[in-house]
Amino acid sequence: MPRNTASQHRYQLATKQNRSWLVDQFLDALRPMPLQSVSEFASQHHMLPNSSAEPGLYNIARTPYVRDILDCLSPTHPAREVVLWAGTQLGKTEIILASFHYYMVNLPSPMLFASCNASASKDMVKTRINPMIDASPMLSERIASSSKSGRASGDTIDLKEFAGGFLAIGSGESAASLRSKPCRIVALDEIDAMPDDVQGEGDPVDLATRRTSTFKGREKVYVSSTCVNGHSKIIDHYEMTDQRKFFVPCPHCGHMQLISFKRFHWVADGTMVKDVWMECANPKCKGKIQNHHKLSMLTKGEWRPTNKKATSVTSVGFWISGLYAPVGWQDWNMCVEIYLKALADGGQEKLKSFYNTILAEQYQISAVRPDYALLYELSKKSGYSRGEVPEEVLAITSGADVQDDRIEVEIVGWGRNGRSYSIDYQIFLCPFGTKTDDVNNPVWDEYTQKILNANFVRKDGKVLKIAASAMDRGHNTAQVNALWARCRNDRFHLVRGEARMRSEISSVKHDKGGTSKRTASSKEYRGSEYLYFDVGVSTLKARIYQNLQVREQVGDNGKFVTDTPYRMYFPDDYDDEFFKQLTSEEYRPPKGTSKFGIWEKIRDRNEALDCRVYATAMWYKLELYRFTASDYDELEKRIKEQASSPSQTIAVARQRTARVLSKGLTL
Repeated sequence: MPRNTASQHRYQLATKQNRSWLVDQFLDALRPMPLQSVSEFASQHHMLPNSSAEPGLYNIARTPYVRDILDCLSPTHPAREVVLWAGTQLGKTEIILASFHYYMVNLPSPMLFASCNASASKDMVKTRINPMIDASPMLSERIASSSKSGRASGDTIDLKEFAGGFLAIGSGESAASLRSKPCRIVALDEIDAMPDDVQGEGDPVDLATRRTSTFKGREKVYVSSTCVNGHSKIIDHYEMTDQRKFFVPCPHCGHMQLISFKRFHWVADGTMVKDVWMECANPKCKGKIQNHHKLSMLTKGEWRPTNKKATSVTSVGFWISGLYAPVGWQDWNMCVEIYLKALADGGQEKLKSFYNTILAEQYQISAVRPDYALLYELSKKSGYSRGEVPEEVLAITSGADVQDDRIEVEIVGWGRNGRSYSIDYQIFLCPFGTKTDDVNNPVWDEYTQKILNANFVRKDGKVLKIAASAMDRGHNTAQVNALWARCRNDRFHLVRGEARMRSEISSVKHDKGGTSKRTASSKEYRGSEYLYFDVGVSTLKARIYQNLQVREQVGDNGKFVTDTPYRMYFPDDYDDEFFKQLTSEEYRPPKGTSKFGIWEKIRDRNEALDCRVYATAMWYKLELYRFTASDYDELEKRIKEQASSPSQTIAVARQRTARVLSKGLTL
């Protein structure tokens, strides 16, 4: 009789278990493709955890636009690449989660998820994937996870293992995590925040897509993101698809249309919005569509391809803005308030964020060039004339552009919250037959006396000097350097335009050669050190164009009655030529893989725009953009006390407030 030992018993038991596991795997492989779509499965089984804003069974009726996207991710759908270019607050993360849930249960496969960086990917696991697993008994059984007992060895923050497959967690900044294992399902989120080249191995989307080659014809690659300005990966991928957009019916006439911010109207008190509506796109209707109408509009909406070119059925793309967010999530009042606050802030970054994340559009920094004729007309109501300094002016800057036969200068006064007042525009002509390439030309002394040494008297009698003057050193560099060397004035600064610089003004630069043009005539200026600043001319032109379009109400007396931040004022006796020059360039967005657009002249003369750019750069040089109401109060107080110079006035104001502001600077 054979001896029945404990070791033999364990061997027989293990063999039986292995046989059972192999049978299960064999039968699972023979199982036919599920007929149920991802959206049908999600509606019946996908659970939102208690931490969700709307916990319980996933209700697709709240976000009807996700149904077609989910179905394109079904195994029976011909699509192999699904692209979603979307705004925020639309439930796009739940699309990824519901798809993972579907494949884990119905068609176990190797899968990969990656966000823009390791931190974002781990946050996704901790805050969304783990709670999804815990909320679903079907997933908990397969992955053996339990929030109470701790996560199993096959259930870590980097890997979720289950019978027949796994879910690997990668990062858009790690090439190894994007190429290590073959995967059938790949989901990449926020691809625009991923680097263009991951650790020298190429585009992150391409790296991850290559992992699906083993499953050719059965793979699914899902990419989603809000867009960024400049080169956008999500836009590149979307443009290669059929470019679907979600059309909804007007509640009044039934006309199918997109929800477009361009047709929005609102009533607001400052940035406080009282009412918002969208005008129907049907010219025969023009009905008033409000936020609550989205309840029925979204239900009756439909995706329509908009790409006129023929595309492959294996690549489908969806575009949808945050204006489509369901009622109760992100209403139109909130969107308009965000927009108005971005305008009031005066900078480009908040407007970029609004366009990129809510409107799902790239922000064209000068999509509309200001109308010079309108600016000229508005200047007639400014209430002051050339050479006058309004009492609201607290500091003065100037910007000078050097030409062959002249120096052109704009003198700009600055009030509270970035409001500017053009005080004068002067042109210093060289004597007949001479040019600015002569360092002894009297035009240099004329500039010194009438700009650097000049006094400007406010309407209340207070005297101000120019706190910071800038002169472009790009033309006749040696002669401009020589003027700087002679003056040695701490209020006179050399600047150089830098089109690709995103900031307004750089830290101080050192030019030890003294000239950018090494010619025989400039030998006398070599060997000295000249200090200058790079100026982000593209950024500043965009901000000037934006500020030129800030409007204020006009009272019955024809005077402006409000004090909107960043409003630009001009004397009532400037001629129209000044405004033509001020609006003489147009911005062209980046093309191809370029991240930088270009500014193109639409007329020969653009000196007024250049001078305003340099004068505005000096506003940033003085760091007036950091001032709060109390800082301005202190500055006004010091002016009334007649401090010895404007630069000292500003410095004293900072010392007396003695507060630490952003970026660690102390005022």
